[in-house]
Amino acid sequence: MAMQTFASLAYATPPPLAFNPRDTHVTRAGENGLPYDVITQTFKSQALSMLPGQTIFTNPRDTPLTMPSVEVGGPYAILSFVGSMVDEANAQVPLDRVYTHHWIVEQPSHSNELCQNGLNYIFGIGAESRNSPAIFPDGHGYLIESEEVNKFGGNIHVLRTEDLSEHAVGMVPVGKAGAAGAAKQCNECYYALGKGKQCTLAQNGTFECCGDHCYDGSCGCPTKIGTKMIPVDFYLQYTMTYTRNVSMIKPLSVGVITTPNCEVFYNVLRNDDTPLTYSTTTFKNPADHTLYMAIGHQHTGARNVSLAINGKTFCTSYPTYGTEVGVAGNEKNHLVKMSTCYSYNASGTEPPLTIKKGSTISVNAWYYVGGDDPELGVDLGGTHMGVMSYMYLGYAAAPDALEEDLKLLQEKGWEIVEA
Repeated sequence: MAMQTFASLAYATPPPLAFNPRDTHVTRAGENGLPYDVITQTFKSQALSMLPGQTIFTNPRDTPLTMPSVEVGGPYAILSFVGSMVDEANAQVPLDRVYTHHWIVEQPSHSNELCQNGLNYIFGIGAESRNSPAIFPDGHGYLIESEEVNKFGGNIHVLRTEDLSEHAVGMVPVGKAGAAGAAKQCNECYYALGKGKQCTLAQNGTFECCGDHCYDGSCGCPTKIGTKMIPVDFYLQYTMTYTRNVSMIKPLSVGVITTPNCEVFYNVLRNDDTPLTYSTTTFKNPADHTLYMAIGHQHTGARNVSLAINGKTFCTSYPTYGTEVGVAGNEKNHLVKMSTCYSYNASGTEPPLTIKKGSTISVNAWYYVGGDDPELGVDLGGTHMGVMSYMYLGYAAAPDALEEDLKLLQEKGWEIVEA
């Protein structure tokens, strides 16, 4: 077989990352009549030096992310967050060069109350992240009140998919898909010989075949014989907006619910007779909540993911697929964007959605598993391994009736005196 296994080669061990801000933050006036200043700041990691085929999967405990200081500037509220991979010149790196499986921001003090045994991240996600920022509605944000909770780590999972073998031992035949088929199997965590000690045939389609527990960077996808194993530097860059005027911001909680059954990922298998496959999971809302934003996350092959309340679809996120080879943000054969499912219009007349305690909340997801997927190239449809169907939510505890009555009385000029 014409290949060289990645494990047999010298590899570049990624250093402990340090994120340094570029001097690009600006201040502008607040919106919706609220006089809060919005600061924009961009942070860039030190270099991630990657060989062809190499997988990097960082441990968030060893990958601290730089954030604004509470000790120096006081509490702040995050208003939006977006990130992507860039090169030395800060140019966006196409997914068909370095595939962003995911990058997520974790906060040790945070707990996902929606899927308590599932994912626990604050921001970030996958290949669509550069086109799908998390943006809270005007006047709302994620509050950081003390230095104690101002601690974040990054789980960065990226794969360099250049010069991959199309005939590695253990690979599914790529057919007419060629290099794109090899990249699909690399990105979707298919088994192949030489992807790392943890990647066995029994682990096909799991993170073990995508570099998980391989924090030293020694895992990767097999490359063609004769490939020049020259490392290239790439960087994770993220941009956030925030404000120090926290008294003007309604604090939101964030969480993610996933199907099936709060799982991190699942596999969808080829079926030409019934090419649309469906997954749904329903939860009981543990308390009254008010929903302010929702955005879905899926992988290549997806058709949509929706949020339903008491059995009725409330909103849907749809994927956009790229149409150009090598163009960052519009990469052919890749899912490059997820539409926002819901965002509360703070300047409109409609109130945000209140979901009562005991209501059912469902996440419903569709993937296309026919071999003739019209969104993808020849032989790139069918089975997809390690797919995800998430709904990321920004919400708050709904005020109770007494709190609303007291607020109304105060607006009418009544003085509220505690007994």
